[in-house]
Amino acid sequence: MDQIESNLRIHVEAGLNEVPAVWSVVLYTLFGAVLGFQCYNQALNYVPAPEKYSGGNRFKWRNVMASFLHAFLTGTGSAYCLYTSPFILDDLIHNFTPFSEILVSLSTGYFVYDFLDMLAYKKISSSWPLLLHHIVIFTCFGVSLNYKHYIGYAVVALMAEVNSIFLHLRQLLLMSSYPKSSTAFKVNSVVNVTTYIVFRFGVLTWMGWWLSQHTHELPITMSLLAGVGLTVMLSVNFVLFLRLLSSDFLSRRNCKESKDDVMDN
Repeated sequence: MDQIESNLRIHVEAGLNEVPAVWSVVLYTLFGAVLGFQCYNQALNYVPAPEKYSGGNRFKWRNVMASFLHAFLTGTGSAYCLYTSPFILDDLIHNFTPFSEILVSLSTGYFVYDFLDMLAYKKISSSWPLLLHHIVIFTCFGVSLNYKHYIGYAVVALMAEVNSIFLHLRQLLLMSSYPKSSTAFKVNSVVNVTTYIVFRFGVLTWMGWWLSQHTHELPITMSLLAGVGLTVMLSVNFVLFLRLLSSDFLSRRNCKESKDDVMDN
């Protein structure tokens, strides 16, 4: 790792804006992620599921399990990437590592998979916020991978997946019939809201600040894409946060088991 980072620093200091990468690895990772998550989804048909989701609703449980796996991989992966290669933060436009590129490729593949899964199993009227979220994500990530720019920016955005770990764990607890009055659910709810504020609102706000400071370095099309993307992400996350607060903290029925669709992916 030290040797790789040293080479990357030399590469950046030499004025080269792109780290040499094999395009086939990026494509294999992206399409492999689409196929891999689909295979994982189908494999869950052969393991025990919560009683309520052992029949026709099993696809909902499978979807959340796949989302939990993605959140764990990319949430911990992005934190590891920025911790071990902090120089990425020095220039989010040009600096990146092979690991960060693969991480963004994997995440792009997941969002393509999940978008298709939602179209197949869910009503658009109830899942449109997440469909919009996914379109924005895989469009922005796809552009960064294609041009090999802004990958560091994408890695920072993936820090939001740290919260997704607890957001999806919340759904798995509900699916497993944990009452909202249980200690496990209450502890997860507090951690969930805390990480939501830090790793979603906090990260998105920082990204907006960074964009405002570097707009002059970006082509107008990229500035518009990033600005629209951030606006959509903040709006969607604000709506979902209000639903989360209402369901877990403000509702008088928050101690009763109920059907919950705060976030279905």
